[in-house]
Amino acid sequence: MKLIRLPKEFVYTPKGTLDEFLRGDDLNKELYKVYLRVKDRPYYFKFEVEDAFNEAWYIATIVMNDPHPELILKDLWYTAKGDIGWAYAANLVMSMVYAIISLQVEKPETINYVLMLMEEASYGEDHFPFFKAMVENTKIKYKSDFTIRPQPLKETENKNVNYRFLTEEYDQQCIRDIVMLFSSKEEKLAMIDRIERYQENEERILSTDEEIPW
Repeated sequence: MKLIRLPKEFVYTPKGTLDEFLRGDDLNKELYKVYLRVKDRPYYFKFEVEDAFNEAWYIATIVMNDPHPELILKDLWYTAKGDIGWAYAANLVMSMVYAIISLQVEKPETINYVLMLMEEASYGEDHFPFFKAMVENTKIKYKSDFTIRPQPLKETENKNVNYRFLTEEYDQQCIRDIVMLFSSKEEKLAMIDRIERYQENEERILSTDEEIPW
């Protein structure tokens, strides 16, 4: 499944404050030190620090879970640019992603391709060299949690998400992958119902009184 196609709420649950990132997390503390050095290069950043950290960890979660993240790096840069709004901010976020995944003690084999391409892209002189130096000078490796944790559906009910656009081309396998992101039967059924409501065809995937087929 292409995680990048899903609403962000299905992939990553954002943190609300900077302290939530820094509390008990040595990797985020090191990232924050570098962030403070580069945050106004080349322009004064017009977004909150939490936005940068949430975006970086969201993209890192995709990279660590996608079977071939090396094929979607450009798409991820555009995702960061679209979410935050500026190209230089996207360069900052991707530089943070580079540091996050580089310093993991356990990485999928495909991450080597990703790191190679990110080093070639370099994401500008204002951010990437500082995070690359952080990686080179850090002797500690980290074991971060990249588990896909969708927000509970009740918390996304009022989100301005165009589910019809996002789900109209989903086949049964893709719908299955989405539904299985949720742990409880109630949320699985609720997600099926939500997709059905936005599907163009009128054929129901599953009646609510039936068992989940997966």
